[in-house]
Amino acid sequence: MPAHTRISAKFLVAALTLPLFFLNSSRSQSNQSAAPFHEEVLAELTAGAEAKQILVGNHHLAWIEKLGDKRSARLDGQQLGSAYEDIKYLQFSRDESRLVFFGKRSRAWYFVDGGKEDSKAISSPTAVAFQPEGSSLAYCNAANGPAAW
Repeated sequence: MPAHTRISAKFLVAALTLPLFFLNSSRSQSNQSAAPFHEEVLAELTAGAEAKQILVGNHHLAWIEKLGDKRSARLDGQQLGSAYEDIKYLQFSRDESRLVFFGKRSRAWYFVDGGKEDSKAISSPTAVAFQPEGSSLAYCNAANGPAAW
């Protein structure tokens, strides 16, 4: 073998070994200086249930949970309102002080605000719209199917 080939091979071994040495050295230093990781459980899904819709806010976590043939709304892990056949239009107010949705029971939909169910049943609800800088809200009951605008 010619001499320049042996030198190239030695150089190649050194070139591959040296970066590994520095890489291992920097990893051990970064592991020592890294802040400890802290994990905190904010809410848990009920055993056997599945999450159908998830809302992630700045201060709260909400979702629709399906367990068997029933659905319930959860806010930070706590159930809001009753269990329903279906839930739709789960929505936070702008400041997240309110969580609203429609729950279906016996072919009728009920508006639920903060876990309190309105006693008036409606047949075909629409999405909820909150007043931009206030606490008022609006929704429609589209009788005979979807409303035409």
